[in-house]
Order: sequence, then structure tokens, then C-alpha cells
Amino acid sequence: MVPAKTDAIPAPLPSPPSPHTSAIADTGCTGHYITINCPHTDKRPANPSLAVRVPNGAVLRSSHIATLALPGFSPSACQAHIFPGLASHPLISIGQLCDDGCTATFSATSLEIHRDTTLLLSGTRAPTTGLWHLDLTPAQPPATAHALVPNTPIADRIAFVHASLFSPTLSTWCQALDSGHLTTFPELSSRQVPERAIRTFKNHFIAGLCTTNPDFPLHLWDRLLPQALITLNLLRRSRINPKLSAHAQLHGAFDYNRTPLAPPGTRVLVHVKPAVRETWAPHAVEGWYLGPALNHYRCHRVWITETRAERVADTLSWFPTRIPMPAASSTDRALAAARDLVHALQHPSPASPFAPLDATKHQALTDLANLFATVAAPADDVPAPAPVPPVRPPAPATPPAQHFRGCPFLPQHFRGCPPWPPITLAPVTPAVAAAQHANKRQPQP
Repeated sequence: MVPAKTDAIPAPLPSPPSPHTSAIADTGCTGHYITINCPHTDKRPANPSLAVRVPNGAVLRSSHIATLALPGFSPSACQAHIFPGLASHPLISIGQLCDDGCTATFSATSLEIHRDTTLLLSGTRAPTTGLWHLDLTPAQPPATAHALVPNTPIADRIAFVHASLFSPTLSTWCQALDSGHLTTFPELSSRQVPERAIRTFKNHFIAGLCTTNPDFPLHLWDRLLPQALITLNLLRRSRINPKLSAHAQLHGAFDYNRTPLAPPGTRVLVHVKPAVRETWAPHAVEGWYLGPALNHYRCHRVWITETRAERVADTLSWFPTRIPMPAASSTDRALAAARDLVHALQHPSPASPFAPLDATKHQALTDLANLFATVAAPADDVPAPAPVPPVRPPAPATPPAQHFRGCPFLPQHFRGCPPWPPITLAPVTPAVAAAQHANKRQPQP
């Protein structure tokens, strides 16, 4: 082996096309020795050159160093030397490939080179010479076209379609997708709709997590999924029947009275029944609201902090931190009682133990029912009274001015204030007259 020197290193030259793609697998060769027609890349002059003695006694010298296209091998395992005097077949060093961590397996008819369990190269044995040949044909790149092909990233395809539609706003585009107006566009009918649904559920679930108590244990997030699915399907319409919700399409109408809902992750106190608690034990235990108990009437699923288990309960005390619990005021309770009284007066029970009422008492109860019905009616249902034109009373005789601690006291003005309006007595209703008549007939003590 005699090294040779060159004066300058020119730029790498492109490799010429060659039909010689078959190389001989050589176990005694110290490197890859290829011909000038063997497919290669990154060709550069050899400095120094490599001298090799062949079996006929001649000495061949390398002219360039190149890189073979061997997928799966390191750059050092792909380095080869070009010998212009090598006219038959390129020589592939099995030792150079094995030094890269590969395993070569020879059989009577074939040769396989593996890296672990991956096949990198394979060849056959020539029946005439008995040598094993490897095919060095480089892999052809896939053909491309100016169209949306499935091998391109989905983000690029969606961006291309979005620009083709004159770059509409996101809300307009999503509405068109949900309405099915873009079903013939690639990737918008088969994959974009599920991805849109997944994004909608993620946003819905994240919004629910943000309303939970700050101390709510996040490892219980999966136990909030049933209520998240129910509420999301209640808010979305069915694709089969747009007049129904998605939940109604699958499970029927949702009855809130049978299955009440509450903000997820709310701190609660769970009532312990007397039959299961000790004599001096507390009447409630702490827990976290998880969702409705769908198989029970007006019950809830609660995570008990003490037992670290889930329990179904029907009596809870709520302690919200973000959303206050709705409470009835005294006015609301009075109006609810008035409505119940009106219903009882207008729909008397046939099995009432009381004696039948006479006409006077019946008329008095009827007037009382009408009065409560007017008071208990919603504000929107009560017609506004017609405006009454003001009636100016006749001006009385002007008395002499009086003074109170130095301030003049006038009959119609007190320190610049307008006079009091006249007081008008309401007419006596039949109910009031009947009550007064009954009061007069009672004996006095």
C-alpha cells in the first residue's frame, strides 16, 4: 500500500449514471473498493491515495473517496474508495459492515445483513462463480405531484384548503364544516370532523375543571367524565334530527327533576343515615361532588375523603366557592305559599273533612283566592294599570303665614316641598263586608 499525494482538492463532482449496481461481498477486503461506474455520492479526490495489490500482481491506486447509498448504515460504514483500474465488479467489505454493529449471514443461496432484527441488505449467490452479490441500486424517491396527497402533513393540507377558500374566519369555516358544506374537500370530511369534535370536548372539559373547587383533588378528573358527556350532548344538536339534542337522540329526553346536576368538584357534606352511624358519631362526612347517580332517583355520586371511595347519597349540604347556590328569599317563599293557597282554594279536595261552606264564605274565599292570585302572579303576567290623570283639588283659603323657629310655614309648601297627595279610601269589597257582618253577630265578652 503506497500513498499518493495531490496538489489541490477540487470541488466534489457529481457521480455519473451507471448500470453496474451489483457488488461482490468480500470477507477478505479491508474496505469498500468500487469502480468509477458504481452509484455513489459525495465524490472527492483521495489525499493520500490508496494502493492495493491484486491477485495478478498488479498494483491499483485509488483516485477518489465517495460515499455509498446504504440505508441504515453509519457514514463510516458507507465510505468507499474508487479505483479506476477495477474493471469487473465493486467489492463490498463484510468486515467494514460488521464493524458498524451488523451481522452477516451466509447461506448456500443467499446473503443477509441485519442490524438487530432489521434487514438492511440482501443478496444472492451466483451459480457460475459461487460468489455472493449485493444489489447497490439506490432507492428511488417517491414521485410528487402538485396536488394534496395523503403523505403530506395534515396541517399543510388544511392550510392549503383554507387559503383556497379565500382564508375565511375560523368561526365561518367551522360553521361550514359542521353543516357539511365541505364534504368533498380532502381531509375535511373524514378526519377534520372528528378532530373538531375532540377539540370541542377538550374545551368543554377544561372549562368544567376551571369551575371546580381550588382544593379539588385532580386525580379524580376521570370521575367527572360522565357529567361532562351528558352536558356536552345536551348542548349539541343531533346530526340525525337537528330538532333534538345529541343526548335526546341516544337516551331520550333528560329529566332534571329526576337527575339534578350541580357544579362539578364542589365541596359537600354527606348526611349519614341513623341506621349506619354510631351513637355519638357526626351526622355528616366531608366529600366532593362528582356527578349524578344515573341509576338512582335524585341521588348524587360523591367522593368521600375519609374512606377514599365513591358513595351514592341523596342528602347533601353544599359549600361552593365560585358559583353561589341559589337560595329562596322570604318574598319567594311567600309567593310560593300564595300560589299553593290559590291552588287549594280553586281546586278543593272532595274528601275534605270540613263542613260545606255557605254562599257568603265561598264568595269570601273566592275573593281571597283572586287577591292571592294577583299578588303571586309573575311581574310579566300582571297587566300594567292605566295611568290615571292627576286631579288637582280645589285650593283652600289661604290662612295667615306661620313661622316655626324662624322658618315660614306655608299651607302648600314646606321649605320648597310639594303638597301631599289626597288620600282616597278603597270601596268595601263583598269579602270585607261579609267579614264585618260576621264580626258584628258574634257576642261580645
